[in-house]
Amino acid sequence: MRTYRAKSFFRLVVTGLVMVALPLIVVLITSEVLMSRLARHSSTSVYRSVTAGQLGRQLVEQVLNLERRLRQYKVLGDGRLLADVVELHQGIRQTLTALEALPHAPETRQKIRQAAELESEVFATLTGDGRRPDAQGALDAFARLNGLSREIYDAGLKITYQEAGALQGEAARAKMVLLWLAVAMLLLTLALVMYFSRLISRPIKELDGAINRLGQGDFVTPVAVTGPQDLVFLGRRLEWLREKLAVFEKNKSKFAAHVSHELKTPLASIREGAELLADEVAGPLNGKQREIVDILNKNCTQLHTLIENLLGFTMAEARKTSLHPGHVAVRKVVDDVLTAHKPLVLKNSITVNVEAEDVVVEADPELFRAIINNLFSNAVKYAPVGGRIGLSAKADNGWLVVDISDNGPGIGEDEEQEIFRPFFQGHATCRTPIKGTGLGLAIALEYAKAHGGTLRLVRGGEGGARFQLRLPLVFKMEDSDDG
Repeated sequence: MRTYRAKSFFRLVVTGLVMVALPLIVVLITSEVLMSRLARHSSTSVYRSVTAGQLGRQLVEQVLNLERRLRQYKVLGDGRLLADVVELHQGIRQTLTALEALPHAPETRQKIRQAAELESEVFATLTGDGRRPDAQGALDAFARLNGLSREIYDAGLKITYQEAGALQGEAARAKMVLLWLAVAMLLLTLALVMYFSRLISRPIKELDGAINRLGQGDFVTPVAVTGPQDLVFLGRRLEWLREKLAVFEKNKSKFAAHVSHELKTPLASIREGAELLADEVAGPLNGKQREIVDILNKNCTQLHTLIENLLGFTMAEARKTSLHPGHVAVRKVVDDVLTAHKPLVLKNSITVNVEAEDVVVEADPELFRAIINNLFSNAVKYAPVGGRIGLSAKADNGWLVVDISDNGPGIGEDEEQEIFRPFFQGHATCRTPIKGTGLGLAIALEYAKAHGGTLRLVRGGEGGARFQLRLPLVFKMEDSDDG
């Protein structure tokens, strides 16, 4: 079945409304037809019933009048009474003819014909061959004629009941037809609503998904929008934007990698020169000179860390498929990270509570250490003087769970969705003299995902920030697209 494609979104909506309204229109038209038919049948039935009753009663009265005339003639012998016989005969004949035109049962029609024949015989007896009418013989025949007229009258009453029953039956059939038609049209309407809802919502969902992917930095997945031509055109414009952004992102990564690499060379020379000065290769240093050299060494180390983060982030995607997993002792990595940050921890009188089990995880040693180092470095930066940092690492149902928390200013709810975005700088004040690049958490998240794990912010506790890292104890490299 070929999917309907409108030329515009407006036309698709209008078409959907018209198609959804069609079943209702069909039900209304069918109801009108059935009700009109039922009204006509009802009118006809009432007419037949009333006519049959009136004619039957009229026949009985006419036969009684004719019999009354005969009895009066028999008693009085007045010939003028016979003059009314012709008029009564004609009335009876008209009544019988009208009754015969009604939809009677075959046996009732037979009785009507018998009554007509018998009445003709009586009329012939009273008016035949100029002899004196045989009133007694006519009266004897009237007993049979009265009985037939009564039976015809009763049959007319039965027509009323039959027509009422027929009306009830037709009304019941019309009700069933409308019921089944309503059910069928309801199902058809629901199907049409679902069909057109899908036609209307699908391109909107495709556009929304494409915009979300672009917002999340996915410039690889092509934008494909199906549906009305105006939305398809909008999808093509988004695809053009995606291609442009992909080029910009590629150039940005190249630029960041190039700048990071170019900065490392002069920085290495500065750092080496500072170390030579610290080793008093160029001569002995006094107290102030040594203090200056220590500051120079410290800032060279911090600048080197920032450059490594910048370079590490630009290479994160490429390193996903070039991991070198090995057996990593979690406790040893934690101790190494604590040792690296010990001077700053002691300087700010920070208390570090460590609960790390002797767990071995299968991971890339360098990347795993980078994750722990970035998370702990964040905690040290934002923990207040005399503050506390908690670090726990344990195995839990095949997963390594690492929690790192501090009692610093914490992360606002409005920043919760942004903290893992590259280059994002939060509102919290950092105590270190050199502000970070906003890449630490982004790099940690990328490395966690590369190992098939997760990294998230955990709410609760005594304030500050708490991050939870979950990595599978046994690493499974996913098949890359390159095979």
